[in-house]
Amino acid sequence: MLRETRVRRCIRRQLQKIQDSLRYENEQQKHQAVAYMITRKPWGQHICLRCQRNLAKRSSHLQSPALSQTFPERRRYSQQVVRKVYDDKESNGNVADVDRVDGKKYEPASLQPQGRLRGHRGQFKREDLEELRGATTLGDKAKVIVLRDSILSKYTLQEFKAKKIKPKHINILGQLAEERGLVGEDEVTDNINAFRPKEGEYPQDLHGITDLVNEIVESFTTPQLENYIKNFEGRRQQEKSDNVWKANDPNAPITRITPWQPTVSDIEDHFDNDPLRGYVLQSHNPKQRLVLRLMRECWMFELPELSDGIGQFEVRVRSDDLDLLLFGHNSILNTIHTTYLPNAEERLEVFRSRNTIRVTTTHAKKYAIVDAIQQAVDSIKRGTFNLNGLIPRGADSKKLEEFMETHFDDAALARLSEITNTKIVRTDPRHLSVSCTEHNPDASSSRLDAVRRLLLTSDNFSSRLEHELAIKQKKSTEGALVDYALTGGLSWRQQMRDWKRFAAPISKEDPYIAKAPVEQEKSIEPDLSSLPSTQTSTNEHPPKIWEPLIDAEKSESTLHWSTRLFTETSALMGTVLHSTTPYHTPLTPKSTPLNTLGLLHTFNTKVPNLSRVLSKADAKKNSRPTKRLVLRFAPDPFFPILKSIRKVKYPSSKKEVPIGVEALSAFPSIEMIFDIDPRTKEPKLYTVNAVIQEKKTDVMVPENAVDVRFQQKITSRLSRKFLKPIKSFLFRSQLSLAAKGKLDTPPSIILPISKHLCRDEGFKILGLKGEVGDEQEIRYLFTGLEIHSTLVFNWKSFRVLYTSIEAGKAIGRRSELKIRPIKNGQVATEADFVKAAYRLADMLGDGTGEFAD
Repeated sequence: MLRETRVRRCIRRQLQKIQDSLRYENEQQKHQAVAYMITRKPWGQHICLRCQRNLAKRSSHLQSPALSQTFPERRRYSQQVVRKVYDDKESNGNVADVDRVDGKKYEPASLQPQGRLRGHRGQFKREDLEELRGATTLGDKAKVIVLRDSILSKYTLQEFKAKKIKPKHINILGQLAEERGLVGEDEVTDNINAFRPKEGEYPQDLHGITDLVNEIVESFTTPQLENYIKNFEGRRQQEKSDNVWKANDPNAPITRITPWQPTVSDIEDHFDNDPLRGYVLQSHNPKQRLVLRLMRECWMFELPELSDGIGQFEVRVRSDDLDLLLFGHNSILNTIHTTYLPNAEERLEVFRSRNTIRVTTTHAKKYAIVDAIQQAVDSIKRGTFNLNGLIPRGADSKKLEEFMETHFDDAALARLSEITNTKIVRTDPRHLSVSCTEHNPDASSSRLDAVRRLLLTSDNFSSRLEHELAIKQKKSTEGALVDYALTGGLSWRQQMRDWKRFAAPISKEDPYIAKAPVEQEKSIEPDLSSLPSTQTSTNEHPPKIWEPLIDAEKSESTLHWSTRLFTETSALMGTVLHSTTPYHTPLTPKSTPLNTLGLLHTFNTKVPNLSRVLSKADAKKNSRPTKRLVLRFAPDPFFPILKSIRKVKYPSSKKEVPIGVEALSAFPSIEMIFDIDPRTKEPKLYTVNAVIQEKKTDVMVPENAVDVRFQQKITSRLSRKFLKPIKSFLFRSQLSLAAKGKLDTPPSIILPISKHLCRDEGFKILGLKGEVGDEQEIRYLFTGLEIHSTLVFNWKSFRVLYTSIEAGKAIGRRSELKIRPIKNGQVATEADFVKAAYRLADMLGDGTGEFAD
């Protein structure tokens, strides 16, 4: 019993220490989770054998007082802590209160003895033994061991006692490597450099590369190789996209250029830009790939088989530019492919989804091809054309549709695009968007100017040209419209149409002249009284087509244009053609060009049996072809002027609009005629004429294969042909036939026009304010040039001219045979001139020459 009393004292002292350490335990114990375990009251005080042995072995310092305390003592200090537990939901209203120890006075929680701690790691659990009110086990009160969370923790106590010190970084692997006697970083670098082949001793095939890679892989670790690459000075960086053309700018012509990589890849959705492309095999592991990277980036290793072989690179451009590079039968990319990629293994591919051009070729050709693409993209030009300059004023929607269908339908725009090698898109019924590439940036005119010129010359929009239609037919013959396929020499728009000729079977009855019953039918009576008198030539050379005349008013007048007019009359051999439109009168077997409204008419100068006629004509002795260059100009209907806006709040509001098609009638067209020196092929300005009026009468001869066109042209000459605008125009032009390049002129010229040359509204359409003088400067567009080579013959004492005309790509080459009203050097009478014209047509048609006698 004495030993047991000592043990109890030790237990109390240990418990007092524990209570002092837990004095600052917070009140959260009341809300922490509890665990209940039902125990049974022992029958009496008992100490097990294990406890007895432990108590016997203990010294004065006890390791765990909880293990040495007896059950009654533990029951004593456990019962000092009395608590109530409320659990209404779990016990269905039955409250289980913990019995208080009778006769004991409550003490603060800090002074009450605490139960033992349970747990080995983390947060400890506090143990309390308590009795449950109203619960019994075999007649005795039931007791439970309550486990509550404690604020004590094994780790928190250590952190509270220990001072927080930031851990020091220790390179354990490095220390181990030094302790084991391994080489340092510099020695590793030297050892790796020892594997580097000398200049000119690099492996020349994949087998040699594989052997070298395997040796380096077996000799060094991955960290050593990575550290070598990282610290290597002069390492070759991966080739970046060329930024010469501001690749970051969305408006740059070229937005991206990839590096050239060896071998050929079939991947289409992206470009394989791996710097080890061609060197790495699928069987290589990551370490072998690292060694290959070291050899490529640090040692600048290249395999000649790959560096000099076929590889690939890509160029990315904008979508609309790519469309132009692919436009046309002989596109720019096709030209680049033909020029730079002649070998079979070389190719050029386009991926529209990525707006990318992939080139498969050698590395040596990369920058030449890139420069070619760059120049092509830089040469792209775009423009917009307002067709209101050609549409008749006041045209409603129906007339606008008819006008567009007749002149500028989709087929016409496609043909115009093909001729000018431009891309034409109709943005709305009145506007066209044109884009093209210019190969010669130094040229005076561009393809946009060519489109404007061909739009203007697609048809006659001027009222200064009067056209009449007549027929010369026998009484008993009946003609019909038959197909005619020869369209060479016609304008580009007329060549697209389906033409017909009015023909009839040959008859031997006496001919008569039938006049057309429509408004355009008139008798053929050329007014020869207006012809200038022709001087008789005493020399061997024929008189010039244009006889030089002296203007008596030249010295007295300040006008640039002569008030004296000149008239040229001739009869042209050819064929009168007719074309139907969607708006013409339906054709019947009895339809003729005179009773069918809505037909279009033109004249083809191609004639048969030409050599037969010329063989019977007498050419002048020592006569040579006379070459002339003719430049034609028309008033610019697209020239913008300020015009008041109707139906607006402020009447003074104005906007820029095209001057309109009325300008073609208000102002005359201009012709510049040059003589070509037969020796130097250089042009010399002969005269500048303003065409005031033209009259053309087409006479159909159904029984013959050749028709006749009687034509008159009234002109006024420029008094001072070397005006400053003309000098500037000729200075910027290239008109020499001796030059290798094509002829080139500026797209426009500004000329002074006299008031007596104007018609209709005249200067009023310019919208000028105040008093208008006798002359105004008018902008003219260049509409085309022709090279005339003319031979003069005497046929039946009349002057016959055969002219070969080269009119460029849009029209092509044609020939003209015409007769002038000059007989034996004098002006012929009207009857003789008309009779000779019909006889010449008959000789060309059937070879008899007697039809008109």
